[in-house]
Amino acid sequence: MKQGIECLNSCIYNWLINDNIHINMSDIYFLGNGFNMHYTGNYGAHMIYTEQYEANKRFVRKYAPDSVWDNYIEEDIDSIDNKKVFLINMLEKYQRIIIRLSSSSLPYNKKFSRDKEISHYITVVGYEKNHFMIYDACPPVTDKDVYSGEIDDKDLLDNWNTYNNEYLILRYERDAFKEDRIREEVIAARNNQLKDYLKNPLISNKKRYRGYRCFISLLEDMQSIFSNNIDTKGVMAECNRQLRIEGFEQSKKFIFDNIFTSGSDFENHDYQNQKYQEYQEIVKHWDKLIMNMFKAGIKGNVDLFNQVIEEAKRLTLEENRILKNIIKE
Repeated sequence: MKQGIECLNSCIYNWLINDNIHINMSDIYFLGNGFNMHYTGNYGAHMIYTEQYEANKRFVRKYAPDSVWDNYIEEDIDSIDNKKVFLINMLEKYQRIIIRLSSSSLPYNKKFSRDKEISHYITVVGYEKNHFMIYDACPPVTDKDVYSGEIDDKDLLDNWNTYNNEYLILRYERDAFKEDRIREEVIAARNNQLKDYLKNPLISNKKRYRGYRCFISLLEDMQSIFSNNIDTKGVMAECNRQLRIEGFEQSKKFIFDNIFTSGSDFENHDYQNQKYQEYQEIVKHWDKLIMNMFKAGIKGNVDLFNQVIEEAKRLTLEENRILKNIIKE
């Protein structure tokens, strides 16, 4: 099992890889049109995000149309036995099972407050002695890349109920993943999404909230909180959370994955290695920039925040240059 970029994407990816399907995490992302950046312009719980989650559904609908995406509804609401039997039956039939639960309630969670529900997907791979065996390629920990282990059946089933017992049984035909065709479709989908991301924003305010201007627009809108006696720490904590979880940071990692995994397609390996190293630095700088944004909010330091804005503009220009070169190849 390989460490993931986004939890549901990684579950789908690892099932496919387990079946010797040659595909990349970024393939699933781009084929599902995940790189669609939005900024609503309003402070709230869903203000800056990509369509990374929706991309998984689009991918499954197109390439694994026989999959079952549903909620298990118990006949007896007071009993968990039916749910347990359902999962065990699926395992005995060698079904590829993915379930949705809250990462904050997982027993190995060391990252999130346990009083918050945070949507998360894991794969269920076995059952033995009142424990389910699971894989988690995006575990809520800081000391492990992946988690593979047991969970008490009652703990898992109670947690599963958090999101109405949602599950995905992945079903597909191998012919849907012919390598040459997938590669062509990925390149076309990636380039279309990069072009849309790089479009110059129009004068209208609404258009300002799509593409590469999203993060800069968010920062510029947040400037006023430093002079209006607003809880800068709380606001920046929420911005930090969304940038880390809602798809902004992941979009950089998916692009990097695409550059890394497409290296063998190029004859000029020196040029490919240079591009790989350049974008690796871009990913690192975005991570540091988001961290400095959070620090500015904690300290209420408007000068540091203004530095973040200027660095974001510079970094955006550098990243856009690399993305334009990718499209030309």
